[in-house]
This record gives sequence, C-alpha cells and structure tokens, in this order.
Amino acid sequence: MRLTPHSLAALALLAIAPLACGVPDPPNDPVTRADRADGQWVWSAADAARFAESRRADRALLPGVWVATIAFAGDSVTQRLARSPAAARDTGGAPVVAVVRFDDAFHRAWDVMDDRALAAALGARLGRLLAALDASDARVAEVQLDYDCPERRLARWAAVVRALGRGPLAGRPLWITSIPAHVRHADYGTLFRGAVAGHVVQVFDTGDRFDAAALGTLAAALDARALPFRLGVGAFERATRRGPTAARTSHRAWFAAAPRLARSRWYRGTWVFPAGERWLDYRVASSETAP
Repeated sequence: MRLTPHSLAALALLAIAPLACGVPDPPNDPVTRADRADGQWVWSAADAARFAESRRADRALLPGVWVATIAFAGDSVTQRLARSPAAARDTGGAPVVAVVRFDDAFHRAWDVMDDRALAAALGARLGRLLAALDASDARVAEVQLDYDCPERRLARWAAVVRALGRGPLAGRPLWITSIPAHVRHADYGTLFRGAVAGHVVQVFDTGDRFDAAALGTLAAALDARALPFRLGVGAFERATRRGPTAARTSHRAWFAAAPRLARSRWYRGTWVFPAGERWLDYRVASSETAP
C-alpha cells in the first residue's frame, strides 16, 4: 500500500491516541481554574480565630471546617459530630468545605465489611450529615474526606469513594486527603481519577523532612499521577524526641514547597493546618523561595 502524507498523519494520530487517553489534560490553565483555592482547616476555636485573621488578608480563603468524625466500633460504622451543623456555618460569610475526619479506628472496617456494605453504611451517615448542614443554611462548597488510608487498602478506598461520589455526595465537589507515601504508588492517579475532584497531599506529621531532594521527588510523583492536587502544610511544630537527642518537627519548612509545586498544571492551591498558630507570614515568605 502506498502511504500518502495524509495517511501518514492519520497513522501518527492513531499512535499517540492511547497515550492521550491515558492521561487527560486539564481543560484550562490551572492558574485560572475555578477549583484552584487556598484554604485553612478549622479544628478549634483558636483555628477559627486564625481563619478570621487570615481571611482579612485573603478574602478568597476557604475554611475547611471539621464537622464530624467517622470511626468503627464492634461491627458498625459510627459517626460523631465535631460541632453542631449551625456552628459550622459561622465562617464570616465564607463558603464551607465540610471536612469529615476518619479516625484510625476506622481501619478495622476493612477486615469486617466488604466494599459495597461499607459504602452503603458510610453513605447513610454522610447523607444525613449533609442534609443537616444544608438545613442549617451552611453554604457547603465542597466535601473533604480526611483519611490516612493504609497503603494496602488504597484500591478498596478508591472503590468506596467512587460509590459515595455517585451516591450521597453526588453534585458536590469531593476531595480526599493523601500523604506522600500514597502518591508514590504508580496507580494512585488511576485509582482516584474520575472519583474525586482532587486530593490534598498532607506533608505534616508524616515523617517526610523538607529538602530539595524530597521536594523534587514529591513534585515528580504528583505530576506523574496526573490528578489535581492541593498542598497541605502545617503551621505548628512539636517535639519528636526529648532529652539529650531532642528533636522537633520541621512542618513550616514545607511552606517553601508551594512556589515549586504551583508550577504544576495539576496544582490547585495550598491548605494550612494551623493548630492555633498564626501562619500567614509563612505563606508570604514561601513565595520568595522555590528550591
């Protein structure tokens, strides 16, 4: 068969089509995407004060309000409110990101229930919670599931999250939290793509120290996963060892990662866990350094 220039061009398009289908491009530049947003988690009254303080400087800042904790006891999924639905709307007029925290006790659920039953039990709890938030006139902009899922359970967690997104959480942007160890799994993006709007990769209390090499490794992994992400940093420090070999965390150092990660087409903002600490100055300083 004689190949014309037109047929050669067609064959070239067919050759690259599978690659294009495997990693879809975002529809818009991330700088202008509507789902790019900075935020702060609100776990306490001190955090609420920090949010009010920081939002005066950044009116677009979103509050990630802890509204409930999911756990597992006996053979059942349990839920405990962190605050009343009415209190969750007290954000100075800002839309609420409703954060549901999963306690470590939830890990046992994977050994007791199959994915279908687990999704149904979680769906019933979350559906009632969101109905109560809606009834309180809280402006729920997003839902965030905060779970340090064991790595060996990531595939099952993805299946449950996908079911929740098609069920009681349908119609609401759904984000999950991750840790660097999750993102290092080559199939992480494939597991969650289409199930969530994105993930917030938390780099505090994970044991991941900040330096140029760690940042480069994380940036490469996030790009490879091809899934929208937000950077989650901590504004607090604490002792990890006491005595002659005393050591402290270096959570705040990770603020300097934001400018580097913001170069990624998958970056969607930076979120801060303050633990009552002031943090806005750390974010400003981070814009001046990008290892």
